[in-house]
Amino acid sequence: IRSVEKVVDHRMIPNKIAQIIVSIFKQLAKSLEVLRDWREIVSITYWTILLWLAIALPTWLVILAFDLPLSFSDALFVMGWAAIGSVVPTPGGAAGAFHAATAGGLVFLNIPQEQAAAVSIAMHLVYFAPAVIFGLYYFVHGDISYSRFKNLLSSDLPVEDLSSEPVSPASG
Repeated sequence: IRSVEKVVDHRMIPNKIAQIIVSIFKQLAKSLEVLRDWREIVSITYWTILLWLAIALPTWLVILAFDLPLSFSDALFVMGWAAIGSVVPTPGGAAGAFHAATAGGLVFLNIPQEQAAAVSIAMHLVYFAPAVIFGLYYFVHGDISYSRFKNLLSSDLPVEDLSSEPVSPASG
């Protein structure tokens, strides 16, 4: 961290940007502290593998549902492309990048374009529908009102600063 501070302290970088750079490196260093304890590494590895399998299984099931001639390792390959596509920023949060990346992975595996497009739409539904359903359920049954939700969305304050606001019980 001191090396980064020395590099950005040469006044060639504006102070605000220098602070951001140093802050990012401090956060990275703090995050990497977990690597000092082998138990933490084992725990992280376990949960990572479990998460990958939790995503790979529905991917594999969609591939089986479409009767595609692909192996489980091919499903992992497609899952990787789907993951890349889901993090590509798109205007207005459009889903096109996910579909294009997923279909691209399938086309790479010699699946016809039309079938790859259909599979990518089904995968989108399988991946994201449960999160939407659970999100709506907990929004309706949770401890946040619609007006508080709107205030959170329109506020420039971090969530921690808003936590002192009174929470009204959800109606319904």
